[in-house]
Amino acid sequence: MNNIFKYIILLFCVFPLLPNNIKGLPVVLLLIFSIFCLIKNKKVDWYRFIIYSSLYLIYLFSLLYTINIYYGVKVLETRLSLLIIPLAFSFLNISIEKRERESLLKNATSVFYVSTILYCFFIIIFLWLEGAFNAENPLMDFRYHIQHNIPFIGQHPIYASIFISLALIVSVNLLKDYKYSIKSWLIVLGNIFLLGILLILAQKGSVIGLLICLIYYWIYSLKKNKKSILLIIFTVGLVLVFIPTITKRFTELFSVSSYKVLNVDNSSSLRYTIYKNATNKILEKPIFGYGVGDAKDVLVSTYNNHEMIEEKYNSHNQYLSIWMSTGAVGLIIFLFFLYYNFKIARKEKSSLFFLILLYYSVILLTENILERQSGVILFAFLITFLGYINMKKINE
Repeated sequence: MNNIFKYIILLFCVFPLLPNNIKGLPVVLLLIFSIFCLIKNKKVDWYRFIIYSSLYLIYLFSLLYTINIYYGVKVLETRLSLLIIPLAFSFLNISIEKRERESLLKNATSVFYVSTILYCFFIIIFLWLEGAFNAENPLMDFRYHIQHNIPFIGQHPIYASIFISLALIVSVNLLKDYKYSIKSWLIVLGNIFLLGILLILAQKGSVIGLLICLIYYWIYSLKKNKKSILLIIFTVGLVLVFIPTITKRFTELFSVSSYKVLNVDNSSSLRYTIYKNATNKILEKPIFGYGVGDAKDVLVSTYNNHEMIEEKYNSHNQYLSIWMSTGAVGLIIFLFFLYYNFKIARKEKSSLFFLILLYYSVILLTENILERQSGVILFAFLITFLGYINMKKINE
């Protein structure tokens, strides 16, 4: 297998550690490499390209009827990975033998896992040096500092929690590869560390998405793996019950008061108001939506709260965002894209691919992760790469 391709894939896997201003570097390198492959092989997999870039193409189509074209172009620029990464993979015509494919996948997941451990370790060291843990409310300060005060690799808590959740998901695969070895015990210790950081971040959608993935894996995996997965689920439940600051964020979901009167300090209350407003506007233009340039402005125009207007809150639900921008047509295309990949994962019995798809399907219900580079690049790469690797199996 071409070593350059391998190194580019591994560069994607250190994504959590890449400084924010060069997170697009692996995308550029992949495109350049794929162009050389195209020149050499003169073959393009247009079928794969259309499926994997379908969301971006429907966004592009919506420019035809959007009013704010300038903003629409800016949005498309941010989400360009949804087009470039599928295009690059459609240019590739690399022969990958089964052993090479398995080795690449193992190395890629290992590098991503270690990179996420290092990412969290650097955050802890930096915040400790800054004295963040001496504050009156260190858990809330942790979430603030990780977004605003960490240089180069600082992230909004939701993206940090996505890195961690994905690392915990790939660790399930690594534990199978390294079972009954010292590495497996190191992974268990690493998982405890990652789980602690994830719970401090207390991003409800991410934690719920991870729990659903673990429960699914626990039900359908081999019996000998069930105890470790059950232990993680039990630990998460225990922490949610006995740590008040974290518990408060999750009990909001089940409090009736969260849905009676808007409280911008209550994320469940805030989301409920946003979802209600977004749904009302969607029903006014359900087929083609408002266009990629106007959807956010239309949503913000429905807000009656000064802080919501000032912050210009997005829909906090990627499915609603797609529906507002591209209508039911775009939403159906995106759902087909997910179904297509779920079908590949099930057919090839790839638990890793299936769990990552399942996690993203859940987290998209609570966050617009395809609207920032930290979310869209990783999503586009993981789904396209794992689809590419598993399609190679089908073609054997």
